[in-house]
Amino acid sequence: MSDQLWQSVGRHCLPVLASRIKDLRRWLDRISSKNPHAAVLSDKTGVETSLADARSAEALEIEVIRQVGLKQLSKREAADWLRLLYLAEERWNATNAIPIAHTRLARLPAAQPSPFKKDNISHLPRVEAWRQALQTALRTDAITSSAQLLKAATLLSALLFGALIDSKKLCILGKFAGQPASQAGGYRYLEFNLPYAGMGNHHTQRWYPDPMTSLFLWHPAARSAEKMARLPMADIKSVLLAGRLSKSALPQGTKDLLDAATAWWQLKMAPIDIHGLQRSFLVHSIHPRTWRRLHAPGNNQTDISAAPAAEPPDEGSAEKDDLFVIYPWLQALDKLFQSKSKTAALGKLPASATEGTTSHLLQAWLHFAISGNSSTKQARSLKTLAKECIPACTQLLASLGNTSPLRATPPDATTLAVLMDAYQDILGEMPQSSQRKSLAIGLREFHHFLVKKHGVEPPPSLEAALGEDAGLLPVDANLITFDDYQAVQTWLETPRINSKPHVIIEIAQLVLMFAFRLGMRRQEIWGLQLDDVDIEGEGEISIIVRPNTVRRLKTPSSKRVIPAEAFLSAAELVKLRAWVAARTEPFQNTKKYEARSEARLFPAQINGHRISAENITKLIIKALRTVTGDRHLYLHHLRHAFGTWTYLRLRAPDYPSVCEFFSDTPLTLAAIQEGSELRRRLIGTDVSPSRKYAYAVARLLGHSSPAVSMAHYLHGDDLIWASIVQEDALSLKLETFLSISSIPRSTAFSWQKNSSGRKHAFLQELVEHAYNEACPTQVAPAKRGRPRKEANSPIAQSVSFEQLFIAYQQIAQGELPLERIAEQVKLDIGVLQRIEAGLEAIPGRKKDGAPSVYRLRPRKLLMPPEALFNALLKLRKDDPDLFDRGTRIFLENYNTQHCDVVFRGEKAAQDLRTYLTFLKTIGITGNSVRFIHRVTPSLAAETRWAAKLVTKFNPAASIKTVAPPNKVKAQSYAKWLGVQLIDEADKAIGLDYWIVVWLARCVILARQPSTFGPET
Repeated sequence: MSDQLWQSVGRHCLPVLASRIKDLRRWLDRISSKNPHAAVLSDKTGVETSLADARSAEALEIEVIRQVGLKQLSKREAADWLRLLYLAEERWNATNAIPIAHTRLARLPAAQPSPFKKDNISHLPRVEAWRQALQTALRTDAITSSAQLLKAATLLSALLFGALIDSKKLCILGKFAGQPASQAGGYRYLEFNLPYAGMGNHHTQRWYPDPMTSLFLWHPAARSAEKMARLPMADIKSVLLAGRLSKSALPQGTKDLLDAATAWWQLKMAPIDIHGLQRSFLVHSIHPRTWRRLHAPGNNQTDISAAPAAEPPDEGSAEKDDLFVIYPWLQALDKLFQSKSKTAALGKLPASATEGTTSHLLQAWLHFAISGNSSTKQARSLKTLAKECIPACTQLLASLGNTSPLRATPPDATTLAVLMDAYQDILGEMPQSSQRKSLAIGLREFHHFLVKKHGVEPPPSLEAALGEDAGLLPVDANLITFDDYQAVQTWLETPRINSKPHVIIEIAQLVLMFAFRLGMRRQEIWGLQLDDVDIEGEGEISIIVRPNTVRRLKTPSSKRVIPAEAFLSAAELVKLRAWVAARTEPFQNTKKYEARSEARLFPAQINGHRISAENITKLIIKALRTVTGDRHLYLHHLRHAFGTWTYLRLRAPDYPSVCEFFSDTPLTLAAIQEGSELRRRLIGTDVSPSRKYAYAVARLLGHSSPAVSMAHYLHGDDLIWASIVQEDALSLKLETFLSISSIPRSTAFSWQKNSSGRKHAFLQELVEHAYNEACPTQVAPAKRGRPRKEANSPIAQSVSFEQLFIAYQQIAQGELPLERIAEQVKLDIGVLQRIEAGLEAIPGRKKDGAPSVYRLRPRKLLMPPEALFNALLKLRKDDPDLFDRGTRIFLENYNTQHCDVVFRGEKAAQDLRTYLTFLKTIGITGNSVRFIHRVTPSLAAETRWAAKLVTKFNPAASIKTVAPPNKVKAQSYAKWLGVQLIDEADKAIGLDYWIVVWLARCVILARQPSTFGPET
């Protein structure tokens, strides 16, 4: 029996594994008397298979690993033995009635060649010669005068100076040339967004170009290019030859180029970094949504008085009724998905639609989905399918009609183009909610069906097509910062927000602390017993994570001791001591020691209050989402935060540039700057660099090796790599960068003898200058709907409100020509021409038939005009569509009598939603807004259509009633709602903000702002 088993294993594994089977079997036979697993797999008689349980499997694992300590096996051989054992156990369980427990697999990264091996050492002088040749070539006109050579130089720079040692990413780097890019910590970065399949989102997508590559990417002659099938080695060699490199020193091919560059970067980086850069090891960046939140304008926490988002009402009921009449089969879907089984549901599935129609296509998709097919390769329940499929079918029929998108004929239209338009039309104006998420997932599954069954092209990017709700990410790299954590603690303890009993709040704060500060799993926290909090008098506090009668642990590796003193603040230590003391007090009697040791740290009931893990968790999640505004956050993301921040804190002392990414989050910055102290507390030394840090984090998280932690919980590697390449850039001469920059050399001469710190700042300034020249408008794609074509703006990037306001006043006075004003205020004359053309649009009194000069009034504003102007410019950069709609609504609906923005009944509900979102995004909170009702005393306001939007914006909204301008039309005015901006004295701000918004549009938009009609 065992011979057949092991022969089967040998046939189905790699030759290197098969070669180890003989030694493994000999060893199993030797220990078969001590271990049931070994006995079963050696085919020993008289052994009960049931004894080969989890305990036996764990003992066999330990025995294999023990051979490494005895120098009988190498780590690689031990990992191969564990792999063979796992395969043998699978074969046994497939052919025997009584299964045996699985041993675990060992995860080791591929062996990384030592940089001191002979082959690697021979690469180093070659790479140095290539780096020098590229710098020499830059001093000639050969590179920038040829588009092909410029592209090759960009790739070579990214490889040799930016550590982009991934050939796949190099081949698509060209598409970023001359294109807008996001910024964090003063550095521009690129998101590769490779497809999900084939290691797509399984690795770090974010890359921070070094200064030289940045200057290439945003060089005036750089142009975006399509993905290349292979690196242009002929052009790369031409670049090196232009740098006076001898032909004998040229790279022999792509592999030689990449291997040599990798060997060079091994001297600068840890092996784990090289694995991550090459995608031979799974590592992840912080989720793009979270990263944008941390570095977006006004990224401070939401006002703690904010109310949680409410679900939007179902506004499509009338449209749905019409569809039910046109497509009767839709009415049967509700009952279909209420079937007791999927077999029954398939039996009820309508199949009467004519072939070649959208209905026929959707019915085939429903059969496909109910049969268990999905893009995640996991079958969905009927309840889940109902939430996703019914709205998707309804919306697709409403958008596409009954003509199948498969009948689209190129070149006028393609199936993918028709579908993309439909998806954007369906999701374009739908607000964020659980309904939208279900709909987006339904559309994703529909498209997956089309790809599998009809050969339709997949969308270039799921997130771009359907939004991040429909994304397929194997690791949810979401987290919160130390600043978020502190804000959540404040939210929990604020009585006016949280009316929960004090003991509930206290437990919620402790659970939050255990999850974020100590990285514990939910079940580990709720399973803690009093004896698991080890307090040595007034000294150290340790948290012991171990199995007990309340709960088991996820894996044997989960057993660990966490030094709380190293992570908790003094106030948190005091709070934890006080809680343990209060819980221990009932067990002071020595006879109750056993009861005390088994007592739970968080019991099911305290002082008559029922303690529910589910309800406490929901309260924490509510606090997390309210404070951050991120509706995707859950409790387990705090464990991601602990792993990421701990790893960054341990490595940051060697790479101080990492701190620059967190200048806007002071508490997080302070925590990272204390990395050296954390090293000493955890490891007892401050050596650098060391692989001990990755192992330390793995043990704190309860993982068997750093491989597990890296693949799932540590998301900051790209920041380490960015710091390394930025430090390397400081070793280059300034002339190298100036040779590819359009900045005058005279501007930079004074920097040549400055310190590296000043040089670092100058390089950032140089890159930003190149970027602003290449991307003057910094227009990002609209988040919803079809891309909007915008006219380029000639405005310089550094414009202040003071400059513009002075320019406006001088233009309105009409005493100086525009050319003279442009010279004085240092503004583009095109901007001044737009201001002059729009003077008539300014509401208010005229003087001698001409617009009077408006002057800002001295008043206490919650947001001064300069701050509002900057917020508007940042919004334009981050969400141009919201900027355009929000400012247009403000200007076109402004009423001079009451200084409010008027929404004329239910038909304006969408505009009101957009406008309130616009106000909140630029930082105008509920305290600065008052709502106006235009009603007479005998009538009541008829603004129920706006009630939910107003409550969502500010639950304690201030409402003022004013008389309607025309009593004859009082009934109509009762439906109107005005939104009035007020100062700290509760007085209407008037034109102060109108002028700011108008000037912002004058700066950014090529068209003149629209005027508004007077209220009638």
